[in-house]
Amino acid sequence: MKKACYTFLVLLLVLFLFFRPIQAVEASTTGLLLWFHTIIPTLLPFIILSNIIIRLDAMSYLTWFLSPVLTRLLGISKNGCYAVITGFLCGYPMGSKVTADLVMEQQISAVEGQYLLSFCNNVSPMFIISFIVTVTLKDPSLIIPFLVILYAAPLFTAFILNPFYRRRMRNALRPDQKKKASRLQINFKIIDTSIMNGFETVTKLGGYIILFAIIAGMVSSLPLSPAWIKSLFTGIFEITNGIQAIALTTLPVPVQCLMILCVTSFGGLSSIAQTESMIKDSGLSILRYIGAKILSTGITLLLAALFLLPQMGAVLPGWH
Repeated sequence: MKKACYTFLVLLLVLFLFFRPIQAVEASTTGLLLWFHTIIPTLLPFIILSNIIIRLDAMSYLTWFLSPVLTRLLGISKNGCYAVITGFLCGYPMGSKVTADLVMEQQISAVEGQYLLSFCNNVSPMFIISFIVTVTLKDPSLIIPFLVILYAAPLFTAFILNPFYRRRMRNALRPDQKKKASRLQINFKIIDTSIMNGFETVTKLGGYIILFAIIAGMVSSLPLSPAWIKSLFTGIFEITNGIQAIALTTLPVPVQCLMILCVTSFGGLSSIAQTESMIKDSGLSILRYIGAKILSTGITLLLAALFLLPQMGAVLPGWH
């Protein structure tokens, strides 16, 4: 069944490339430019540095100020705090990559890694502030509500799943800590490996971004009506194009915000594919990750309905 679905999707993409070549080229160009101008300069340096930090077992130097709170609140290890911080600050798919790296480097257990993956792979604050609120919605007054809702939802997800994983983490064997590298290894082997891993990672991300940009372009060209259904489907596949499409609909602005919050919290199938690529060698489950994302999206919907929409009535035009 899975193979049949993949084959059908590939066939649709091939037909789209043949019969809508202009739209396909525009979509792939958009994805390529996003990768070249945004992903490479922002994520590549961080991936390389993060690889070095993990291989040197130096996370404690960066998490000392939050680890006392996070370890007690979430029941995670000090090394796990590094995945939480990067996952909330650096955007997709860095939370999943750091978590997988910690598991594979035996800095945390696989059980703790699965728990961290359930809530620490999110959009970055800069994406919310600059792209969603400032550029797309053009209302800076929504910055705080959007940040609170989009980061409260994964935290609530963590609290809901915590009792289940805390019992498993208590029974899990602690991984043996690797010996710290010598100075010679630090200067050559670790840096070389970290650089190569960084380029391999961003190259994979570029492929997924371009592929799902084409899929989003294909969805946007479908004769679906009303327009908000098409925009929602686009967002389910890829959030950047989906958010822009939702903002261009004639829906009331509060409804647009509700839809944008939900697709942003979910992350889109593009981010799920990127996440699976990051964790495939770690033994972590992508299905459990998807389940946690669906739970987080439901919490986002509830929080937005309860707290955001009533507040928007006073600041957004067209709300009655």
